[in-house]
Amino acid sequence: MSDPNTDDLHQEAELRYYLPSGFEAPKILSGLRLARSENVPHTDHYFDASPGRLHAAGCSLRLRLRVSGEKLVTFKKPSGEKSEGEETIRSENEVSWSCPFCSEGETCPLCRGEDDFALMIEILESTPILAARHAADGAPLRRMFAILNERREHHYEGDGQHLILAEDDLTFSNGVRESRLEVELAAGRPHLLSQATEELRELHSDLELCLESKESSGRRHHASLLGLGT
Repeated sequence: MSDPNTDDLHQEAELRYYLPSGFEAPKILSGLRLARSENVPHTDHYFDASPGRLHAAGCSLRLRLRVSGEKLVTFKKPSGEKSEGEETIRSENEVSWSCPFCSEGETCPLCRGEDDFALMIEILESTPILAARHAADGAPLRRMFAILNERREHHYEGDGQHLILAEDDLTFSNGVRESRLEVELAAGRPHLLSQATEELRELHSDLELCLESKESSGRRHHASLLGLGT
C-alpha cells in the first residue's frame, strides 16, 4: 500500500491482445518460470474534467476498487512510444495511492460495495495528483463510466525480472463483454515483451493485437449507451 503523500512514479510498458481461443498460461515465458497465478477482480471507475480536458491531453484518471477492499487512484499520461513490428509498446507515467478513508475496524461505503460517487470524487480530490489537477486546469471532476474486470494474473519471475500475463474478462457500461490478454513488463529489459509475443504466437496462431486501451473502449461503449457519437 503506497503512502498517499509520496509520489510513486514508474514507467509501464505493456502489449495488448484479444484473448485467443483455448488460452492456457504457459509454464515458461521469455525464459521466466511461472511463479504464481491469482484472481484479481476489480472495478475501474474513470473520471475526467469537463469538457473532456484529460482525455484531450491524452491522460486518464482512474479509481480502481478491488474486491479485496484495496482502492488505488491512478493517473496516466503518455510519455512516448516505441514500435516493435506490428506491436506498439506504450510507456506511461503512473501515480497510485491507496484509499485514506478506511481505518481499522471501519469501512467506507465503497468497501461495503456501494457506488458512492461523491466519496469517489472526495478520494480523488484528497489525493495529491498534481499532474492531474494541472491537466484539468482546475475544472471539476466527474465520473464518466465503469468497467468490471474479472482479471486473472500469471506472474513470471527470475533473476530480478518479472512479466505479468493478465487475462481480462471485461464488462462495459452498455453490457458488452470482451476478453483481452495483456503482457506487462514489471521488471527487466524491454526485449522480454517482444520475446513473449513470439512465444505466444507460436502457441496461439490467432493472437490478435488490440489497438484500444480499456479506457478508450470504455468511452466508445459509454457513448453507444447514451446514443452519442464516439
